[in-house]
Amino acid sequence: LLVQRFDRRSTGERDHVISARTLLAVPEASLDLDSSYPAIGELLRRMGQPATAAAQWFDRMVFNIAIGNTDDHALNHLFRWDGHTLSLMPAFDLEPCGARDQHRHQMRITPDSHQGSLVNALSAAAEFGLSVRQAQKRVDAIRRRIARDWRGIARKMKCSDAATGLIQSGLCLD
Repeated sequence: LLVQRFDRRSTGERDHVISARTLLAVPEASLDLDSSYPAIGELLRRMGQPATAAAQWFDRMVFNIAIGNTDDHALNHLFRWDGHTLSLMPAFDLEPCGARDQHRHQMRITPDSHQGSLVNALSAAAEFGLSVRQAQKRVDAIRRRIARDWRGIARKMKCSDAATGLIQSGLCLD
């Protein structure tokens, strides 16, 4: 278990945090955690958030696809709220699932598909305020960084050979 608080400032003061589920106004009593990356991207844009907010949200979606983190429901994504601006909090509760989930994500990648593929991610680029060309550049940068760094991070975290194999089987870098 790796735990590091990210909802506190260095002064100890708490940050106000809103889940993706709250942004989408899914009732707390609802058992339906199903939501959509594009819907949140569009919501960020409609709320007048900086263009970088929706682009970073696109990056989060691509990252989750690329590492096979299919446990990406709306309670596993948080945004810091300062009273004016939403900013994406660091990723947490990442579970690279390997091929066991056939890359079916909890959150929809397109308005009508849970299938985690980079092709699907690119097809939703406009929902995040990105052209396909801009989105492709972001996808390529994320793929390169993961390909370059993931093994070193797995070693640093002392992942077993079995866990490393599972992570590798779930990577979706093409």
